[in-house]
Amino acid sequence: MTRFVVVAGAWLGAWAWDEVAAELRTAGHEVHALTLSGLAEKQGVPAGQQTHVQDVVDEVERLGLRDVVLVGHSYSGVPVGQAAQQIGDRLRRVVFVDANVPVDGKSFLDGFPSDHIRKSLEENGGDWPTLAPDDYAGQDLTDEQIARIISDGTAHPGATLTEPAVVTGPLGGSASPSIFASMAACSFVPGCGCTAGGYLMDGRLGLDGKYTRMVQQQLCRLAADVSFEKTHEHLRGFWQLPISAETIRHLCHGHGQRMQRWQPQEQTTPQEFAQAAGAVEFTVDAGKVNTREKGWKDLKIAVFQKRCPASAATPKLRDLRATGVALHAP
Repeated sequence: MTRFVVVAGAWLGAWAWDEVAAELRTAGHEVHALTLSGLAEKQGVPAGQQTHVQDVVDEVERLGLRDVVLVGHSYSGVPVGQAAQQIGDRLRRVVFVDANVPVDGKSFLDGFPSDHIRKSLEENGGDWPTLAPDDYAGQDLTDEQIARIISDGTAHPGATLTEPAVVTGPLGGSASPSIFASMAACSFVPGCGCTAGGYLMDGRLGLDGKYTRMVQQQLCRLAADVSFEKTHEHLRGFWQLPISAETIRHLCHGHGQRMQRWQPQEQTTPQEFAQAAGAVEFTVDAGKVNTREKGWKDLKIAVFQKRCPASAATPKLRDLRATGVALHAP
């Protein structure tokens, strides 16, 4: 059983977690959904960034929770990340779900191009008004869910967006628990600085989309030698990573497309090759490539390399090389 304190993003209250909380409770977990000051049933309560941080800390302490998992969605990743540092050994881990994260001395709006939001705050008495229904299109939300967001959502207190965060240590708190994040592209906030590949925090977490760069590197290496299904079996067996064969195919295809776009633009390698000493050699190798549509196909690999001229090998040296004996200069 896991104890969760879940906090929704801008404009939303604890009600936004109703469906998720019900499923978690059915699975035997303890869930406490929190409404931040100035929102939903707390609308009108003055709030700045540190008010929201204290809201989270106070909720954990009020309930006497220990071994707790803090969950911050979207905007609330900023106060949740700061609160994680303040609750000490009560914290088990902090989870950022499609979320912004706090950066010391920086506000929520400092994390992405936000002039349009700052202008909106000026035009609306310091509050960030809720979005129109059309702004939620393409968010994988049902009509009923969008209707509830529109009806129950409230303007967001602007001071919480413009006041700087205070970060004094690791985002995971003093106990340094694991940090997990869902890094799907964020279109929830129009104009957000997140990209199709993930979030601005990806570099800090070593993430590239949903998986770390190290995982994707090993995944592509495996899939170059064995089938996608066999790669799936290896990852599950050796790393306990349940990545499906289709996801592996998709990731490999994506990296292939990146390489295809990068190669014509990359100038460093040709320049260094031209400047390197030695004579140019050209070799061709062959292999197989795993494709979705036609299975394994022949692959020809062309390699350009440079080698400095050397003395011709004597018959004795050739024999030694053929036997695999290591050669050492006298």
